[in-house]
Amino acid sequence: MDYEWALRYEMNEITKREGVFTEYRAGLSPDDPMEQELEAEVARTEREWQFYNRDRAGNLKDLRHWSGGSLHQMAKAVGWLSHYRTIYKLTSTRAHSTVKASNDYLSLVNGRLRVRTGRSDNLVGNVLFSANGYGLEVGRVWCTRMDSAHDLCEERERINATIVEAFERRRGARPERAVSPTS
Repeated sequence: MDYEWALRYEMNEITKREGVFTEYRAGLSPDDPMEQELEAEVARTEREWQFYNRDRAGNLKDLRHWSGGSLHQMAKAVGWLSHYRTIYKLTSTRAHSTVKASNDYLSLVNGRLRVRTGRSDNLVGNVLFSANGYGLEVGRVWCTRMDSAHDLCEERERINATIVEAFERRRGARPERAVSPTS
């Protein structure tokens, strides 16, 4: 989640530098609460994670991969190549191949360009479901490595089953990422 601030910062900085946005820069203000929140969050996350390389003057430069590896490498390492190829790669390739994709990040507000860096409830249900899946998978792997954690493993299985059942009721179909209670 912290890496998202680095990505938002990158998008915001591009609008400040690139010529295509010249006419909109007059509306940018360092006193804008969204600008201040973004700067504060980037400073906080940079102290903790060092997502950026730095130039000789110490300024942020060249965003790194948050994990030190590519998304493909991470997916392969945890056995999620199918998820990467379907959920991520196919949708990412389609979204990034169209100008329309930027519509979710850039907007005009009273004639001023805005990079949406703040919070959003857009697809929150889907995002939370996926995040739960990832978190539960981490818990599953942890449980298999810690033999003495049987109570925790059983609780993880119960939570997973409850989440999958709720998804099925809401969507009318079993999610692809559904982990069986015995996995």
